[in-house]
Amino acid sequence: MSEIALWQLLASANVPPWKAEQIVQAVRIPRIVAEPSGVQSYEHVRQALLRQPSLFDTERERIVKANLEPVAKAVFGGVRMTSRKTLPRRIRAVDDFPAALFTRGDPSVLERPTVAIAGTRAASPYGKAAAIKFAEELANRGVTILTGGALGIEAAAHSGAFAAGGPSVALPAAGVDKAYPASHNTLFQRIIDNGCLMSPFPLGTVMHAHLFSFRNRVIAALADAVLMIEAPEGSGSLSTANAAAELGRQVFVVPSNITSLSFRGSHALIRMGATLVDHPNQVLLDLGLPTSPPKPTPESLTESQQKILEAIGTNLASTDQITEATGLEPSTVMAELTVLEFSGKVIRSQEGYSVCP
Repeated sequence: MSEIALWQLLASANVPPWKAEQIVQAVRIPRIVAEPSGVQSYEHVRQALLRQPSLFDTERERIVKANLEPVAKAVFGGVRMTSRKTLPRRIRAVDDFPAALFTRGDPSVLERPTVAIAGTRAASPYGKAAAIKFAEELANRGVTILTGGALGIEAAAHSGAFAAGGPSVALPAAGVDKAYPASHNTLFQRIIDNGCLMSPFPLGTVMHAHLFSFRNRVIAALADAVLMIEAPEGSGSLSTANAAAELGRQVFVVPSNITSLSFRGSHALIRMGATLVDHPNQVLLDLGLPTSPPKPTPESLTESQQKILEAIGTNLASTDQITEATGLEPSTVMAELTVLEFSGKVIRSQEGYSVCP
């Protein structure tokens, strides 16, 4: 499609959004007998664009050098363009939002209330459990879950959305045809099937650290609110929360133990005015959405179960550590841990057990 080739060139040349929209309206691309099927057949798009008088010399140079090779493959892979004019009003009000996004899937899911969930890639079991819990409850109430598609917290958030049968959206810091990390290819396909994969970057763009800041601002603009689950000091995910605050979006933070280094950045956001939340209903209420009904009161814990939960606390503990801290027989610890796991009180990982949020 000539449209994708045109946006590929404009994105590669870093043409400002307002100017790109004007050029798209003004450019006249000659019709061809058949739909383009290779690199050379898109050259007519490049030549038509270069005739635009509003382009600066630096933009022309980038257009000449821009790579059109990924376009044909992307078209056959289902990539389409989503204009910011077709996105929800909250996005159109952001002046520097990209004029269009490369998209795979259904971008209309962003018309729902949308919450961006962010956090560290090196997530703790507690953090992952919190991401799953919040995402699942929010998705159950009709919220679209949005992330950068990273490992750790963000992957867990998509798991929660999938569990609720709700849509989710991912914006990797790469071209939509070079989604990163590669280990998430299966996850990304599931996101496409139940929502969409989007990117403001030209096709063929590989992940690079300098892309994260801009990508995170796009995520903040797409969201009604940002929920920070777990972020240490200096975490790149904090820029999403900062951008959200600048754009007037609500920022929510899930707390943890004050000694937890992996939550230092999250707690700093609370000190700067972000809203502390310990239940998804608090997010739903602030967004003016119906809350989830309260769950039935769980049965009373046995004395052994209470000891085990106190021994784990907000940390990660192995069965040996729990046995030593509680003084219980190893067989009793294993039996009670099994009961606690099935009842949703603890979560097990390769490193040990942690208490569910």
